Amino acid sequence: MLEVSTIGTGSGLRGDVDSLIVRLGWGASALAALVGMIVVAAQATGNVITRTGEIGLRRSLGARRSQIGAQFIAESAYIGLGGGLIGAILAIITILIVCAVQHWVPVIDLKLLLFAPISAMLIAGCAGTVPAIRASRIDPAQALRQ
Repeated sequence: MLEVSTIGTGSGLRGDVDSLIVRLGWGASALAALVGMIVVAAQATGNVITRTGEIGLRRSLGARRSQIGAQFIAESAYIGLGGGLIGAILAIITILIVCAVQHWVPVIDLKLLLFAPISAMLIAGCAGTVPAIRASRIDPAQALRQ
């Protein structure tokens, strides 16, 4: 005998699916932020290594350790800001294309578009902190010998 039963109300199931999609989105965003931090930290470390002579020269001419560190943190933050802006622009283009293909009305939250570049800048600035500290501790005399 064939029996038919309902899974649940449509709105409850839709709410569960919507909640799952939101959680997956936040998880993907967190993973992307972690990968971005690793990339920016590696790039900043490479900059410190390749610019040791410049750092030593600046320190010998009177630059303070805090100025050297602030320079590397600012460079990392600018890289993050640029990446966040590019990511926000690509997200808008993707949303518009998908909505055009599916004949949907695009919904874009402007607060999130501002949040993306600013959060990317803050994350990248934090990622550049350790290399900046390392750069600020370089001994000027030793750096100029290299």
